Amino acid sequence: MAAPLYRTNEALLAGRRLICSYNWRLLRSWHIQAVTLYPFILFATPRARVPEAIFRHELEHVYQVLRLGWMRFYFSYLWHYAVLRCKRRGGHHDAYVNIPFELEAVDAEHYKLTAAERAALGLAPRRRSPR
Repeated sequence: MAAPLYRTNEALLAGRRLICSYNWRLLRSWHIQAVTLYPFILFATPRARVPEAIFRHELEHVYQVLRLGWMRFYFSYLWHYAVLRCKRRGGHHDAYVNIPFELEAVDAEHYKLTAAERAALGLAPRRRSPR
């Protein structure tokens, strides 16, 4: 998949507020850190313990939904998962980590959240370090 276009993506968030919910025990029991069901993002841990990389990963899925549309994204995501699961004869994890949408989201994890993205996620603005 092509490299994510973060400057373009930020415009997709204009006027949108995402609904984040934390501390979902069910996700923890399934060994899942977070799930995006646009406009909801569910996290397995309390907000203070969610790494910025996970926020960025899930936000990339939000961008994917906004680019493709809700139905097309989730259908394509499940289709890729099913095809990979059948083709590779591997388990769930092997199929999951090779879904093109997941590869794109993992690639996005090393980028810092912008002020607009932090606002859409309901996070406090990043503090500037004193010089």
